[in-house]
Amino acid sequence: MYGEDGKYVRKSITAVDSVWVKPGAIAEGYKFNYKMLDEMLDFYVKGINPIKETKDIKSNSRFDFNILPQKLTTKFRRKANALKRVTPKRISKILENTVGKEILNILNSNEIKKIRIENLKSETDLETFAATKGKSLGATFEEMKILMNSAYIYLPYITSVNKVVKGKNILYKIDGGIIWYHVEISKTGEVSIKELVADETFAIGTSEIGAKDIFGNYKYRKFNFAGNSYNVSEAQYAQYSAILALAKNLGVKTKKIDDFKLAAQIVEVKSGKEYSISLGHKEGLFLDDAFDIIEKQENENGKIITKKVGFARIIKTGDNKKDPTNYSTIKQYIGAPQTEGTLITEHPLLGLDLKLKAVSAANLNIKKEDINFILDWAKNGGYSSSYQDEIITEDANKASGIEGIFSYDLAPIINSPQTFLDLDLMAMLPELTTTTDDTPTIYTYSAYLGLSKKMWFGRFNLNGGMGLGVDMLSFNYNYKSYYKYNYDYYDEYTYDISFLSYGVKLDIGTEYLLSPDLMLDLGITYKISLKPSKVTTKYTNNRSGDEFNKDYTASGFNSTLGGMSIGLGFTYSLGELPFDVFGVLDPLKRY
Repeated sequence: MYGEDGKYVRKSITAVDSVWVKPGAIAEGYKFNYKMLDEMLDFYVKGINPIKETKDIKSNSRFDFNILPQKLTTKFRRKANALKRVTPKRISKILENTVGKEILNILNSNEIKKIRIENLKSETDLETFAATKGKSLGATFEEMKILMNSAYIYLPYITSVNKVVKGKNILYKIDGGIIWYHVEISKTGEVSIKELVADETFAIGTSEIGAKDIFGNYKYRKFNFAGNSYNVSEAQYAQYSAILALAKNLGVKTKKIDDFKLAAQIVEVKSGKEYSISLGHKEGLFLDDAFDIIEKQENENGKIITKKVGFARIIKTGDNKKDPTNYSTIKQYIGAPQTEGTLITEHPLLGLDLKLKAVSAANLNIKKEDINFILDWAKNGGYSSSYQDEIITEDANKASGIEGIFSYDLAPIINSPQTFLDLDLMAMLPELTTTTDDTPTIYTYSAYLGLSKKMWFGRFNLNGGMGLGVDMLSFNYNYKSYYKYNYDYYDEYTYDISFLSYGVKLDIGTEYLLSPDLMLDLGITYKISLKPSKVTTKYTNNRSGDEFNKDYTASGFNSTLGGMSIGLGFTYSLGELPFDVFGVLDPLKRY
């Protein structure tokens, strides 16, 4: 798996194909961009950055890649294409019984064993062999070269691609997976193939036809990745987004294979729990990359095993491409202090955290007179009366709900450890007091984009951040108006009111690292929200179907949706996600 000194050894990979797609997986009439899929797999699985190499951004692959000769994959394609139901186990078995046998037939021949035993590895040796004895095996020089250098075989595959359109909303869902084999050679020269992983995943991408951003530009007509901007339709945007998420998941699954994890030994103990390691830019290391600290132990049967005894992250990356002594620095968060020679291995993650918290808010300022005014307007057919019913009797100042935050690690892009780009989504239910049994429903929603920073002290961190965004209020009230002389008859009305306002928020909090992938999270947010910039109302007579609609400029409204909230929950460091969040930033990693 690793070299004798614990270093990661670059692996030679042979692909059965760029990707195998099950016949019929893509419905007739659907256009699927295979080139985009290949580019995403190159980036996330092979580690090849499609951005042209510059002084700051380099393409660093941990693999050497080749493609198997087509004649070795013919039987596999025929049998795989005949599968009615595709599972990782079934496709892996076919791969082993077709491609695997073809490779073993060549590599276990007496002539090839002799080459390995005599250690004839130069191109001249192979070319001479291919021109003579290699002819009996039906293998050319180039094919022999690929097979002799193959250490691993892999196949990404797709089993279904589905597009769903509902109204203006488009959703693409892609199901697929990846299979990896290790080509093992015994001391006697015998070759065997061992399955490392056969796993599946799925991904979705969404878009909306005709949707525009706040500047009036179409939101889903351009797809940006790795410095390229593609003019696309809304359907293509959803497809590309799903492809990106799928490839990203397959990339993490590949890095989680023990043979492919970056590894090194601690070469220097610096201060406290900070250590120097020999990995760096050459191996494609980035700031905040996570590592497990490994200790070799003897089990009860006398067998040497490895045990995870700590967790650390990269806080400085060394440029070791020209100077191998330009070391990187890791900081340990979990476990006892370590010494020189201790082994560390990669702990692959997406570079994206998900925070989920229960939230309680106070100091909201949802004014009863604002809502009562609109209700009165709607009730009187679009005219305000001199006397307003007080359906809402008190201002709403408190609320409770849930908050979800996606935190994308910006450290490899801006050279600042533990700095995050946050997408904060919150939904709350304000406490409402009314004079009617027909209780209205009222919700507040918010979406904020911001930056945050963490400072670590052992397993604890203190974090702070700020963001800009929008707050929205949605009010729905169903009301029955009974006939004066016949209470068996009534008209039923629906009132829909929505506010929209802009705001700024400040966050402070603390987290405790329970495990490498899980943190306990406590946070406080103070939000300053402007008065509503827009109020939309809709009044419907459900019996007659009559509607009254009106948009207010909100100049006379005093409600605001700011205040203070406290949240308690968990932070998950994700290893897989079925949709894309901030993936467009991934190719910009350089530190």
